[in-house]
Amino acid sequence: DALAPIGELSQSFLSPETPEHLMFAYFQAGQVVEFLIDNFGIEAFRSILTDLADGVLINDAIARHTVDLDELEARFQTHAVQLAQAYGAGVDWSEPGPDDNVI
Repeated sequence: DALAPIGELSQSFLSPETPEHLMFAYFQAGQVVEFLIDNFGIEAFRSILTDLADGVLINDAIARHTVDLDELEARFQTHAVQLAQAYGAGVDWSEPGPDDNVI
């Protein structure tokens, strides 16, 4: 539930609740960049950056070179959940008891 919608991600940098929220915003932004490049190509990403340099609003620039922002956010949400579920697959996340040897 910590993911910000892509269209609102900039706000995560302007008013984070805690330093950890700010770090997560940077992490999410990096994941969004990777997702955009993997799904739409480096040229689309470069075109987004060119639009930004020309003063186009970020959400408009992204939508111009990818898909509708609502669709993009849904696709990214699915991708992020899949990444999170795959992280540490097979790891026992239960807390050890006082008699468990954890070293």
